[in-house]
Amino acid sequence: MTDHHEIVRKDKWDMSSLPSLTGKTAIVTGANSPDGIGYNVAYQLFLKGAKVFVSARSLEKANSAIKIMASSSPSSDTSLLKPLVMDLGDFKGVKRVAEKFLAEEERLDIVVNNAASTTLTKASDVDANGISPGFGINHLGPFLLTTTLIPLLIKTAKINPDVRIVTMSSTAHYDVPESVARFDSLSAFNEGFETPRSTADEGPLAAFGDTFGTDIGDIQSIFIRYGYAKLANVLFAKELQRRLDAQGVPILSLSVHPGAVGTNGAAAFLGGRDTEIFKQSISPADGGITPLFAAAHPEPREQVERYKGGFVMPWGGLKEPSALARDERNAKQLWETSERVLEGVLKV
Repeated sequence: MTDHHEIVRKDKWDMSSLPSLTGKTAIVTGANSPDGIGYNVAYQLFLKGAKVFVSARSLEKANSAIKIMASSSPSSDTSLLKPLVMDLGDFKGVKRVAEKFLAEEERLDIVVNNAASTTLTKASDVDANGISPGFGINHLGPFLLTTTLIPLLIKTAKINPDVRIVTMSSTAHYDVPESVARFDSLSAFNEGFETPRSTADEGPLAAFGDTFGTDIGDIQSIFIRYGYAKLANVLFAKELQRRLDAQGVPILSLSVHPGAVGTNGAAAFLGGRDTEIFKQSISPADGGITPLFAAAHPEPREQVERYKGGFVMPWGGLKEPSALARDERNAKQLWETSERVLEGVLKV
């Protein structure tokens, strides 16, 4: 399997190299937990002067995060921290929130699609819309949020030529076999990816089978399902960049692998904090370093032809994504099917 702990750029850059973000507005999804990546990204953007919408699934969670950020930096203008309540698995709710944001806000400079589901879902697990919840939360929700906000992002790009959209992905996308990577229908989004035990990698995955009482083949299938959603994230970022370029809009779209990060979600996904894989993880604060690079560091804009549509690895280095992620047909197919599936949900 892929080495998910890989570091492409060896030296961490210093937060002081981030420019002032005064006057800019950012949305960071999944930003409620100090134990999470999104919180650390939102907090650093706030420290640099940005107006930051701290997105969470409840007002209580969003306000709790804001309270902790404010108490950590009492000298900063805490009025810049705003709650944004949204459940990315509730597509109608996402649409309402995004449209309200369009109506009320004058600009949007940075979107960090960080929120994700690490739930170990099987093919039989679907939400009320008949969609795999992992794929819905990891791809369709961020897709709907971002595409709805595009008019405001384009408007902002006319006054600020450094608007960025960052979509969190994972090196898990490298583990998706070519045989299952299609994006032409809802059934493809919900694919089971069954893997016979005889072909399953019995290395680190064996521990997960023991932890969850699940056959190793089933565990392999579950991991591929997660990787499939992360592959969609890379394809989305690339296709979004292609469409923005075609319109001549100077918006930068990037996908990011933040590293193997030791969050609560990762602990649940990996079977606990005592597993060897979890013990090798980096801290949530370090997990924020690479998405912050993508969202606000000067280098991606200064070297825009290198970075646009790119897959960014720790600590800001580029890596070529998988062949499946580079396939323009996959990207276009994913976009079109995502629009079709969401249209069907939203009109009901």
